Amino acid sequence: NVTLDYRTSPLGQQEVEVADAKGRTAQRITSGPAPANGRALASWKPLAAKGAEEAAEQMILVRNTLATPLGMQVSEASAPLPPEAGQNEPAGAIAPGPPAIADVSVEEISVLGDLLQVRAHVAPVVGADGVTMPAVSITVTDEAGRLIKTLDPTPPAPGKDYVFAWDATDENDQRVPDGRYVLRVGTQTDSRQGSARSELRYWVDVPIAKMQRRLAVLGPTAVETLQAGLASQTPGSVLLAYFAPQAGRLKAFVVDGLGCVVRHLVDQDVPKGPDKLPWDGKDDAGELLPDAPYTVNFELDGGDQGAWWGVVTLDELPQPAGDGGQ
Repeated sequence: NVTLDYRTSPLGQQEVEVADAKGRTAQRITSGPAPANGRALASWKPLAAKGAEEAAEQMILVRNTLATPLGMQVSEASAPLPPEAGQNEPAGAIAPGPPAIADVSVEEISVLGDLLQVRAHVAPVVGADGVTMPAVSITVTDEAGRLIKTLDPTPPAPGKDYVFAWDATDENDQRVPDGRYVLRVGTQTDSRQGSARSELRYWVDVPIAKMQRRLAVLGPTAVETLQAGLASQTPGSVLLAYFAPQAGRLKAFVVDGLGCVVRHLVDQDVPKGPDKLPWDGKDDAGELLPDAPYTVNFELDGGDQGAWWGVVTLDELPQPAGDGGQ
């Protein structure tokens, strides 16, 4: 067995899994609310790899996801999966030192005319080579994740914050169409044991002036979340439960293991509060999907009250009796 002693934020949802070199899940270990004190143990029996090369490339991922009315923060740390030769060895003999912590926060978002202004803080990393400032990635994408623009602010002096602005233009300095975009602020640090990354995501309206009222009623410390989970699951039938922190437009869709959207479940206005959402295990064409892992993504747009995300992971989709897996 492999036992992992790890720390994560006491807020949000946690996931622990074994992944291959491309980040694809090879074995899901645990998922659910983060531990109250931020520290937990996970123990499991590794699945047999198909070959020595695959075994050498496997890694452990610990992910924490926290949604707020201003956006979503995803923090992730990874470390190599100990090889068989390292069994019964002390942890320090396998990978000395813990992975570094990636810590980024947005201190202020404001609107000045057609400019979205942001001040972000990135914690310095203390390592064997002294104190360093980790690199920061700042991009704007559309809602589908396609890159619109990469922002490249000058790195600040130690102890100071990044300050940057977006003028609603793309990489060719052409104004983007009106609509909704996603500002992503991320950082990554590496160590001998593995790597850690953190990314903040904020929905941005264009024209940017539309954001002024939303920002006026929100604070970045709010942690009221869109809660979503699996209520029940029987062969050929899945019932999802969710709680909307505000009334708004709810979109829910099913994504397969390749990242493709296979079923659109709902796109409609919903009231604040709890509700349930059924899924019959079929795709948009009405065909029964195969037994495999899926994720159900929830997106709630509360207008001036904010935006929320939620994800439900289904390890399998049991087939109805008598269908023969078809």
